[in-house]
Amino acid sequence: MGLLLSHTPPLHGLNSQASDSEAVLPRYGHSQTWHWRGWPVHFTYTPSRAQTTTGQVNLSGAPVLLIHGFGASVGHWRHNIIPLGSQRSVYALDLLGYGGSAKPEIAYSVDLWVEQVYEFWQTHIQQPMILVGHSIGGLVGVIAAARYPQMVKGLCLISCADGPHPEELPAPWDGLVQALCDGILAVLGCPLTYPYLFNWLRQTEVLRAWIKNVYKRDEQVDDELVQIFQKPTFDPGASHVFLDSLRAIISRRFDSPKRLLPTLKMPILLLWGREDPAVPSFLADQFKRWQPALTLVKLPGVGHCAHDELPDWVNVLIGEWAASLEVSSGYTSGQGRVGSPRSAVEP
Repeated sequence: MGLLLSHTPPLHGLNSQASDSEAVLPRYGHSQTWHWRGWPVHFTYTPSRAQTTTGQVNLSGAPVLLIHGFGASVGHWRHNIIPLGSQRSVYALDLLGYGGSAKPEIAYSVDLWVEQVYEFWQTHIQQPMILVGHSIGGLVGVIAAARYPQMVKGLCLISCADGPHPEELPAPWDGLVQALCDGILAVLGCPLTYPYLFNWLRQTEVLRAWIKNVYKRDEQVDDELVQIFQKPTFDPGASHVFLDSLRAIISRRFDSPKRLLPTLKMPILLLWGREDPAVPSFLADQFKRWQPALTLVKLPGVGHCAHDELPDWVNVLIGEWAASLEVSSGYTSGQGRVGSPRSAVEP
């Protein structure tokens, strides 16, 4: 498929001097609004601080695009954007319905977000990039990389989500799991009780408890993190987004990583918290079986949000892996150097 480029120049190509420093850059990068299909979409842009010997911005490193997980937003990359920007330009995107993006009352699906990512790349990046996705963002990344491989130089997945697939189970488990999924949706979607349930879930201490359930490093669950998740839930349309997104995931409105991963040719880095209670780490071994060439790193003492629970380590892992893609065109996934102790790297 040929590239259909917009007349908008990529932001990372507009810098001629490395004038931004870590001290003056906004924490999440420069906040921007992009109008996509009539809806305002929020994203941030952080210019690369890598310099050539003449002091010019070194644009040789592939840009990074960060895709958040369920209920999250650009803010969930609070400890990653500036560090990753030391070697390459960084974009962080709020998926439609989340963060600072519009929350229209439409049918949500993973496919919708895949198309949003692709059209964002067409408009703002326009060259092969490092695509980093957490949880649902990882699922979006897998499907986007399979559908539009020309935009992905390397794919990094952090505790990649995958929905229930009862059709892959033997009887009677297939019917039992399907009935369970249908029951969850019926209970959650009850019009008499759902407004009260949603209002309860977004209360500060309830939300803090839910976040702590998926984190293993409780010290990272601070007031700032709770606000990152809580603030968008009071936007108009947020209640609809939450319920319809759950429907999209539980009713499997997306293609399966099991089918797509074996088709991917680009290098893949898979990071997973060993103690992830939301998407258990044994699923990482399944991903490795589906795509043996990927590099798998399991992080001890970490839950579902490795990039926020152990950011310094994750930033090194992503940075060194991304750099390894550029030092040799003969790079093979699974052979790149990563900055982690030997005990954390799965064979």
